Amino acid sequence: MSGHISNSRKLITKYGRREFTDKLLIFLALVFFFATVLYIMKKRLFYGSDVIEEPPTPAPPVQTV
Repeated sequence: MSGHISNSRKLITKYGRREFTDKLLIFLALVFFFATVLYIMKKRLFYGSDVIEEPPTPAPPVQTV
């Protein structure tokens, strides 16, 4: 009978650890998702997708004497 109790105790602690790791993985996935969404919104709203940058002007040629 004590074998069943100790086996049950091991299973309960195992499932407790698994529940903790599942919650941690879900939390990290949500953080990654929201960070990606914020990055895309920042790029599209604050930098503007219709802004065309002008190419840099070339440096004037160096004259040697």
